[in-house]
Amino acid sequence: MRKSRRLFIRNTSLAALGMVFVSATKKKTSYRASEAISCSPEAIESITGTITSVRSGNWSDKTTWGGVVPDANDTAFIASGHIVTLDTNVVVAGLNVSSGGTLQFSAAKSTTLQSNKNVVIEGLLKMRPSSAKVVQTLQFINVAESKFVGSTMDPVASDVGLWVMGAGKMDVSGTAKKSWTNATDSVKKGATSFTVKDATGWQVGDEVMIAPMEQPNFNPTDWDDNTATLIDYFLVKFECRIITAISGNKVSFKDALQYDHTAVVSNIDSSLGNSYRKWTPEVANLSRNVKIQGTKGSTDAYASFKRAHIFIRSTAAQSIRYMEGKYLGPRKYQDASRPTLVTGRYGLHFHHCEDGSRGSVVEGCVMAHIGTRCYVPHVSHGIKMRNNVAFDALEEAFWYDFQDISHDCIWDKNLMAAIRLNGVSLSSTGMMLGQGDGNKARNNVAVYANGGELHNNGGCYKWEADAEGVWVFENNIAHSCTSGIFVWQNTSNNHTIIDYDSFYCHEGITHGAYSNSYTYRGGHHYKSLLFDEATSSNTSGVVFQDLYMDAGGANHCAEVIDSPIPSNINSTNKFINCVFRNFKISAVQLASVMMDSNAEKQYKIIDIICCDYASGQPYFFDNGSLYPLKSQSQIRVQPIKGQCFQTIGSNSKQRSDINVFAPKVYGTGMGLMGSYYNGTAFNNFAFKRLDSMIMFQQWSYDKAASPTGVHYKITGDQYSIRWAGQVEAQYSESYTFYLQGSGGHRMWLNGKLIIDSWTDRVDNAEMVLSKPILLTQKNKYDVVIEHYNSGGSRGCTLLWKCPSLPVISIIPQCQLYNGSSTTARTAPLAVSAGDDITLTLPLNNTYVKATVSNDADDAAIAYQWVKISGPASYTIVDPDKSSTNIKGLIEGEYVFRVQVTDSNGNTAQDNVKIIVENDEAQESSNERNLSITAAPNPTLNSFKIQVKSNDPSPINLTIYNKWGVQVFARRGLTSPATVTVGDNFKRGSYYGVVEQGNEKQSIKLLKL
Repeated sequence: MRKSRRLFIRNTSLAALGMVFVSATKKKTSYRASEAISCSPEAIESITGTITSVRSGNWSDKTTWGGVVPDANDTAFIASGHIVTLDTNVVVAGLNVSSGGTLQFSAAKSTTLQSNKNVVIEGLLKMRPSSAKVVQTLQFINVAESKFVGSTMDPVASDVGLWVMGAGKMDVSGTAKKSWTNATDSVKKGATSFTVKDATGWQVGDEVMIAPMEQPNFNPTDWDDNTATLIDYFLVKFECRIITAISGNKVSFKDALQYDHTAVVSNIDSSLGNSYRKWTPEVANLSRNVKIQGTKGSTDAYASFKRAHIFIRSTAAQSIRYMEGKYLGPRKYQDASRPTLVTGRYGLHFHHCEDGSRGSVVEGCVMAHIGTRCYVPHVSHGIKMRNNVAFDALEEAFWYDFQDISHDCIWDKNLMAAIRLNGVSLSSTGMMLGQGDGNKARNNVAVYANGGELHNNGGCYKWEADAEGVWVFENNIAHSCTSGIFVWQNTSNNHTIIDYDSFYCHEGITHGAYSNSYTYRGGHHYKSLLFDEATSSNTSGVVFQDLYMDAGGANHCAEVIDSPIPSNINSTNKFINCVFRNFKISAVQLASVMMDSNAEKQYKIIDIICCDYASGQPYFFDNGSLYPLKSQSQIRVQPIKGQCFQTIGSNSKQRSDINVFAPKVYGTGMGLMGSYYNGTAFNNFAFKRLDSMIMFQQWSYDKAASPTGVHYKITGDQYSIRWAGQVEAQYSESYTFYLQGSGGHRMWLNGKLIIDSWTDRVDNAEMVLSKPILLTQKNKYDVVIEHYNSGGSRGCTLLWKCPSLPVISIIPQCQLYNGSSTTARTAPLAVSAGDDITLTLPLNNTYVKATVSNDADDAAIAYQWVKISGPASYTIVDPDKSSTNIKGLIEGEYVFRVQVTDSNGNTAQDNVKIIVENDEAQESSNERNLSITAAPNPTLNSFKIQVKSNDPSPINLTIYNKWGVQVFARRGLTSPATVTVGDNFKRGSYYGVVEQGNEKQSIKLLKL
């Protein structure tokens, strides 16, 4: 182990940790604290112009402008209702497009608009060339980066760029082409052509970039203060060329390549399954025929560039496709001796659009030679960014502000290449995976998208401390970088990393900080160390499962180090079904980075379960004199076949035999499907998602770990959730299931209710459990879980226990499946006994009916009505039918229950309350003013009711049938009143109530 890598924690003094939910934040570089733009109102610069359009027409037509065409000294203003077509090359001193106005570039003619001042769009900017030969360019010239102020939410004259404000909209669509692809094989030094997998849309004259396929040095950069230039010795290996000829997918160019770009092959055979990878160089096309850009500098020094920016704060969805953005993202000397970013002035920046940005698409674009961040959806929701390229940029490629929230963002199939240090901070990042719900990162590739010192808050894909968002993270790749994945979080929420590959990374995975519950599933790693510092915060463990790790001749495939949080024998760091190959010393090394004198030094426990490490050593204890391991350090091994063993202490050779300590069966499940509702009754659907595990103990608001509570679509304290799918048994034993958390819980297994605790608890620590249930190993069982909460603490966790799992443990993701093996209901059997009923004597009977729902095969075969509470006088006429009359009631409050049973033995129950009131109005009617007569009209099946009163106040009349169901009402009658009640009423007995003020009188009507 390299001692230099221990320096990052050697003398650190950490705050004492209590509960695992308390974050221990890694120290940040100082400039981050003030990066976020304040959201307070700014003084809005009203958009005007020196020359204003007077009608729609071509830009070059002076009648469009009232007689004078704007020139380099004018600020053009396009008024509402006018469409101005840019049909010639122009230079202006700014352009403003009013709400309702449109600037559209000629679709049939190449044109360029240059401006040395802001372009503000409150209407529409339309750039849609009709063919690949038409080039449309918006360029900012003579930009003074040193005058930028940054941090405002509205246009300021000094910060020259494109501003899309109000309800402004970009409708930008260059000619579609393959944004980036891969070479079909290695490309050698000296080559003047190569073949790619897909060159759709590529043209002669396009600029292409081919990426390096090797590992950079630890510190391949330097800073030249004389020229204010970042010197990057690895950047030159990203070779850019101009296509001179193209034939199918073969591209040719004039200048020969100066470096090899060699394909990387890793082939791992194992009894657990084979994994073959052949990674070939990425090739990006950097040219588009729609361009929005600043101005390239006179030299390659960043200080010589004239960079502008794109700032969007609009209520309208944007459509930005196949756009070329270059020389954007300004820098200036501020508080440091080196130029730093200008806050809020990035390449493409959506700023506080909130729900206004929903439906926005950024597709097939390129951001190249950017002075800071490239793609920024900041507090802007529902934006899809796919098939884009970020090349040669500083800080981060995809990013938004620390502890700010963006929801439902999709980052898919993007390439991040050469995302570099800025000369100020210690690292750079491809994607910062920040806070928010519904965010997804899939199929992205990061090449040299992280540099700098290891463990200094940077990685190609980064999860920062105190800024937690649970992302869908699948099928992403990192290579040729310092750290591929960098996690520095303390959380009990489960994060799942699926099928992530890395190669030629100093560390393919850097996992910290001290206490969390991440699960890594699948993926292939070549010459990329797995470095783990974190300890699990609960029984789910920190899990690495189904990984293929090819050390490529390095000492170890994985390394686990100590930290301030100790392990627990029930919450270990687990390697499950992993395959390790081509290591010199061991598959996994346990080491220390903390001096023995450090009071916060703790120990780790590692489990290596059913892994294939060929004939090599499964583990090694690095027990140096300066950084000795704690005596409680422990590694347990349960091999695929053979005797289990362990080492406790620090000597790898001192092993002892132990019993089997873990399951041998691990499934392929990805979780249960959860349907979430506002309210506690499952009747106000909010959203659906696949939950990797039911392990939610941080739903109560926390700015760092749970800033939106359950989810931003759950709008209050009251909610209900139904999870459905299957659970797979790991043993043929009797299992007990547990649900932990506040609120109410129910659980069905194969349609049978096994947990029924529909009580609103207040404590997340409370548990309810099932009776033991015999399950068969490898069998899957349909499962439905319901949970509700009406306030206070929020949480729900699904656990199990069996004789071979003596500790109550969270059910792991791999044993939970979305979907069902049968046609059983996706929601449990349910029954409703109807709304509560109030009767007024002399009416003493009513009708009740049971309504069954979620019975998949209509197999409800038995009903049973019983009285739960109330007076002794009653008769249930048909207690075994779905509907029945209940009669003989007296004054008081009754509760009746119906239970329904289906053909599978599943049951459901519901109660109905019946309140019977005495008619006090009738008893004293002789003293009152109301006089009522009623006569039936059998011919018309109606009643004629006459009401008289000495009181002029309004009279209300209500008629009920013999079951107590209201069938007629008339409000606000004035005495005397005659009312014909009913039109073709069915024959039977009816009952009426007349109310006036506080007086009430009952009428028993004759049968019709």
